[in-house]
Amino acid sequence: MKPQPNTSYLYFDLGSDRKAFGDLRDRLVSLGADPKHPPIMRDALSRYVLWISIRLKSELETYLRNTLRLLDELDVEHCRVELRSVIAHMSADGTLTVGKRATETWNGLSTGWIASELDLSELHHTITAPKRGNRPPVALSDLPGASDAWLLVDPPGSWDFHWRKPSKTNADIASAFRRDREKIASLFKGADGLTVVSTLEQVVARWNSPFELADDSLYSISFRRLIGASDRWVPDFVELCAEIKRNHDQKFLSDEEMRTRTIGNLSPFRRIALAQGMTPLVIGLGLIPVIPDEKGLRFSDYFCTRGVSYGPTTDEAQALIDAFDELLFLLVCPIPKSRESCRRGLTTVAPDPQVKFSCLQPSCSCISA
Repeated sequence: MKPQPNTSYLYFDLGSDRKAFGDLRDRLVSLGADPKHPPIMRDALSRYVLWISIRLKSELETYLRNTLRLLDELDVEHCRVELRSVIAHMSADGTLTVGKRATETWNGLSTGWIASELDLSELHHTITAPKRGNRPPVALSDLPGASDAWLLVDPPGSWDFHWRKPSKTNADIASAFRRDREKIASLFKGADGLTVVSTLEQVVARWNSPFELADDSLYSISFRRLIGASDRWVPDFVELCAEIKRNHDQKFLSDEEMRTRTIGNLSPFRRIALAQGMTPLVIGLGLIPVIPDEKGLRFSDYFCTRGVSYGPTTDEAQALIDAFDELLFLLVCPIPKSRESCRRGLTTVAPDPQVKFSCLQPSCSCISA
């Protein structure tokens, strides 16, 4: 993207959330926009970004109200949306074109959401190097600046590095561009055929997740705001129960894989509790499948659970998950004399001696942030 001075665009950075990226792109297309997006890389992780050009205040308000509501509903954790306007542009041959700041253009903008930051300036350099081999000429980890200052784009035939940095430049824009270009030449020493295109951009407004509703949009409450987590994070309970049983019958997940999955499965429920003002110590699920038989439906003969405890230390978290385990044994082993065999074989006997349950229980503990 090589925007010219006095042009404006909306920029969306969705971190590594590919699903949200696809949903946002589809929403923008349905609104009549033409979103652009490159294949972006940052270290070994993909980052998903896209942008759309903006011409009219009315279309900007429509796009922002719809997209911020969507991203809020999707509960995208690491996300930012920016209204950007190009103030100055320096081409690869050093030709400088200067425009005006766009603050007055977008005055009175009504989006329904409160911007986190207003009226910032950034220098943006696009460094293009011919692709020779499978590795870029410089590793991102060797480049200066904040962790999100650099992006690496991987189009066919070249490597495109994008460097963004805060700027207070107002007058001598050409000198600021040239100083940075000298630094870039030093950083990419030895890279042949390097070209640099630079812009000075005004970040008119920036919205960072979690997004904040404006007073005139408090009626527009998303499902995520009602419960604390997006419904897209709710696990598939049927598949979850089947996975617990498969892993119990023939272990295919390592302890670390099981721990990661368990924390991931129960994270939405912890977020719901936090949104209601509570600090959960243990989050657990208990699942008994319903299966068909000749008389209709009946409960299966096994009981699947997953639990996570949260504590400031490993010992405290472990004690909490042990208490959770004990509670489950009390629930499914109500006959005291059978409790010891329940502990050994994870098989319980309910008050009706004809009904037996197998308790399949992966649990884990973690240190809370």
